[in-house]
Amino acid sequence: MKTRMIARAAAALVATAAIATVTATSASAVNVNWLWETTSGNNIGVGSYTDSGNVMHVDDQEVDDRSVLLFVRRPGAATGYACWDHGGASGGGVDCTLDAYNENETLEGYLCKGEWASNPADRQIRTCNTAQIKRFTK
Repeated sequence: MKTRMIARAAAALVATAAIATVTATSASAVNVNWLWETTSGNNIGVGSYTDSGNVMHVDDQEVDDRSVLLFVRRPGAATGYACWDHGGASGGGVDCTLDAYNENETLEGYLCKGEWASNPADRQIRTCNTAQIKRFTK
């Protein structure tokens, strides 16, 4: 009787350990997407972040004189990191690596339009779609 109880307890312990291992290794990837549209439904731009490789993607889709950027920051911070698509609306977008923040840090992002310049100090953000701020964990 005692041997059978010990065998059941051992089997339960092994099963619990297996479940814990599966749970710990099957965490889902973080994928966040943004879409900015005009009131008529045409896309201004799209953006995304995926934690696999810490990739930010932004695609300017409106033919105008502005560039679209994906702006990421700590919640409420005045400064952050921008990934610019300054190649125009027909280029298919650009990828940037988000390495400015620590892993497991809570961040927020949104799309903006601005004036791109080769000198980062001369770049100007003009308008942002702050109605679509999305929080995520890097």
